[in-house]
Amino acid sequence: MKSVRYILSTMCDGGGVESFFENAAAQLMRAGWTVELAVLGRYDSSLVQRHRKCGIAVSCFTDGTKKDTFFSLLFQYPALKRFLRAEPGLITHMNTCSHSVVIVLHCLKALGCRVRILHSHTSPAENLSLLRRLRYAAVRQYAQKTATKMVACSKAAAYFLFPQKQIEAGRVTILSNGIELERFAFDQSRRAVQRQKLGKGDAWIIGAVGRLEEEKNLEYLLCCFAVFQKACPDALLLLVGEGSLRGKLEQKARELGLGPRVAFTGRVQNVEDYFCAMDLFVMPSRYEGMPMALLEAQCSGLPCVVSDGVPPESCRFGNVTRLALKAGCKAWADAFGEAARAQQKRQEAFRRLIGAADVETMGKALCRLYKDDADCESLA
Repeated sequence: MKSVRYILSTMCDGGGVESFFENAAAQLMRAGWTVELAVLGRYDSSLVQRHRKCGIAVSCFTDGTKKDTFFSLLFQYPALKRFLRAEPGLITHMNTCSHSVVIVLHCLKALGCRVRILHSHTSPAENLSLLRRLRYAAVRQYAQKTATKMVACSKAAAYFLFPQKQIEAGRVTILSNGIELERFAFDQSRRAVQRQKLGKGDAWIIGAVGRLEEEKNLEYLLCCFAVFQKACPDALLLLVGEGSLRGKLEQKARELGLGPRVAFTGRVQNVEDYFCAMDLFVMPSRYEGMPMALLEAQCSGLPCVVSDGVPPESCRFGNVTRLALKAGCKAWADAFGEAARAQQKRQEAFRRLIGAADVETMGKALCRLYKDDADCESLA
């Protein structure tokens, strides 16, 4: 029986890494693999139960409320070894970019785990402190010595976690994220139904999808929208997702006088319907790896305006404008306006992602990756 164990820092609904895992697990199980999941830090218990019902063996290291920091794992190292103990031949696929990965890699090697794949899902923020840069430099050096395979969702994500020499030598595999194209393809009837549910009629809807957290830079988006709204008073900003900054963002919207022109949906299960309802997708993130939401927006045929913190290779499937955050709110508002005037043909947009960013292609790439590692005699 072919088996693989995924290790994640968190398991919370709406996250990009979590979406990657769900898509990967579904494809691998369809191909006859047994999939296990080990969660080191915070998790949503309902999501854990959902995975278990799908046949995934899920184990959790904490009670779901604690983060997997470097020092928390270091102080609990004996317990971590017991938690991660498994057959030496089990392929282990780590999906974490925190400093704690050093402890996890050390633990897996000590346990005799022969296949240790480290997967980078994010790119660096421009304003990283010197201390954090030094920490990640140490992670890079340890990763190349301890991981048996290095994987990244984009070149930017590769340079974030792995040494430049390893990347240029071709020792880092770039594995693009994949999405369900049929699910996210544009549908006019779903658009009409969702806009009716929103009660916004013919409003021009700008949307953002993702966790309401610092790295998504949504307070900046509110300021940009406030500028745009002066020229387009009927526009609506739709923020799809949940997070710790929701209260702060709602307060900011009130301070800017946006009131009912900004809608917070909270966590939703039918995000594809919201994409259909939108007219423009925006992503002002400080940094990203290979954002699932941007792939989904392009699949739905939406024009997109994204920051220069978004890797270029994730912008190649549609009408995407990359704009520097330092360009300022006026430039961003002007970009929104240009998108509003553009004519869009959304029905066939999904075809651009076939063979490049669909779940089937990603699943085949994972099977090849695991087969190469499992058959490598040097790992024994």
